[in-house]
Amino acid sequence: RDVPVQPILEGQPAEGYRVAKVTAEPGRVRVDGAKSAVEAIERVPTRPLRITDARGPVKGEVALEAPPVHTRFLDSTTVAVRADVQPAMVERTFAELPIKIVGLTHMDATLDPPTARLVLRGPSPLVGDVSDKTISLKVDASLIDTRPPSKYTRTITVSGLPAGVAAEVQPDTIVLTT
Repeated sequence: RDVPVQPILEGQPAEGYRVAKVTAEPGRVRVDGAKSAVEAIERVPTRPLRITDARGPVKGEVALEAPPVHTRFLDSTTVAVRADVQPAMVERTFAELPIKIVGLTHMDATLDPPTARLVLRGPSPLVGDVSDKTISLKVDASLIDTRPPSKYTRTITVSGLPAGVAAEVQPDTIVLTT
């Protein structure tokens, strides 16, 4: 009878990483023996493949666990196991980042509110590398620099984000008073 192989992992990947997929090659093994013993086997587990602190795919040739009493494996007693370890998607929040006004040369302006909350989402290594020194929130006021003093609603933009990281600004607009 053909029985599926169940790869077993030992340990946890590095912080900020996850196991996305585990495969065994071959994915099935032939088991022979006493009819009742063979029919009772649902899966054939492997010996553990160690993935402790992994930051990428882990491959290894591992042995199958010993067959149950009155059974034997007809094929090889080892399989190639691959654990696909990938960065986990994480979320990180900067509570109060200052908003900079750019594009004003003739006027002075104030912002309400002067700070905003920034929520980043993306792969753990990329989001972890972002700091309040590498990113900034800006409001472009260049189009209102020659207009009369007033209150304007403007959209906040984010600069300095690495590719692959999504940003949400809360609130996404502010009132600019010139």
